[in-house]
Amino acid sequence: MLLFYFTKVLTEADFGMLSLFNTSILFVMPFISLGILQSVNADFFKLDKQEYKNFFSTSLLITVCVTVITMAVLVLFKSYLQQKFHFPGIFTTLIPFIAFLSFINEQLVILLRNNKEPQQYFVVNVSRLTIEIAIAVFLISAMHYGWLGRVAGVLISYVLMAIYSFYYFKKKGYIFGNIKLLYFKNELLFAVPIITLQVGIFCLGSSAIYYISYFTNSLQTVGSFSVAATFASIVNVFCIALLQYVQPKLYNIFSQKLIDNSAIKKLFIFYAAAMILFTILVIVALPFVYHYLLKQTYLPGLKYCYLLCIGQLFWAIAWFFFSWMLYHKEKRKILKLSLIAVVVSTAFNWMLTSRYAASGAAFATIASYAVILLLVMYFVKPMLVAILQKNILQKNILQNTI
Repeated sequence: MLLFYFTKVLTEADFGMLSLFNTSILFVMPFISLGILQSVNADFFKLDKQEYKNFFSTSLLITVCVTVITMAVLVLFKSYLQQKFHFPGIFTTLIPFIAFLSFINEQLVILLRNNKEPQQYFVVNVSRLTIEIAIAVFLISAMHYGWLGRVAGVLISYVLMAIYSFYYFKKKGYIFGNIKLLYFKNELLFAVPIITLQVGIFCLGSSAIYYISYFTNSLQTVGSFSVAATFASIVNVFCIALLQYVQPKLYNIFSQKLIDNSAIKKLFIFYAAAMILFTILVIVALPFVYHYLLKQTYLPGLKYCYLLCIGQLFWAIAWFFFSWMLYHKEKRKILKLSLIAVVVSTAFNWMLTSRYAASGAAFATIASYAVILLLVMYFVKPMLVAILQKNILQKNILQNTI
């Protein structure tokens, strides 16, 4: 509902600037988080308490170091970013810092979920969003700060959540463990395919903003497309929420000596049906939203939104199968898939956006997601066959076939 409010009080150019800001955070996030979030989640079920403490402490130090390096690199390219993409100077330090705070928040959410603390999980998520929105509304409506008010809301809410996060980490005994070189080495090695994966994800879902900005040189067009992408991202938000429920169950199944393939099949049917139904509901609601709840200046973005929603559905289905590769750290396959995603997305975006502007970017997005879904299913084909057979297989047997 607040998106409707923001479309009333912010201009298309404001949305364009915010889109560049949010997209840039997504771009630097892989380099800051490396593959640590995936390891924090998976290793929670693998390591004993003391070793997990050592791993968590080591991974946190790695992230701090990489954040500082990222800031230095962006400052070095400050002038170029200002000239080509209308970047305000403050973005070069603010973007890596907020990406780091977002990483801390994600760690907190993962641990609350894995520790089965649903009440705290709910309070943390609702509190951060409430603080962020309240500050943004006040600064935009009362102080007339425009897009700066929205950025300030994000910054302050993440800072407050980071304070609570470190309190929780200390209380649970996750920090102040031994810093181990082995974990440094393992995470940096695992980071190569994971960073490539995240860059691939960025290229598939977010890089269109940069291409539109580059080829049209119009923050208004960027803003219109970003609103459409925001509505389409509702599908992705539902996907993430659903994965919060499904992925721990998958990981628990994968951790057993015998894998119950029928249980994986049931989870997939539930997950796919829920995603398809939700996507249909969003698409049906879009015409009403654009015609009656938004300013007419945003109406051209409706045609982009349909395509982007379908693309998000393709990506959601792919993520279910991708969980297997993440759990078992299938580095080579992750690396191959990620590189293909970068190449495919770059090629589609460059060819179509340069010719058809925002419409081309929308078609490039759905085409890229479709290709990646097919590739993911190909990479886990033996697993799909095993699931369809409804057998319970030895875990090492199934793993060796993939």
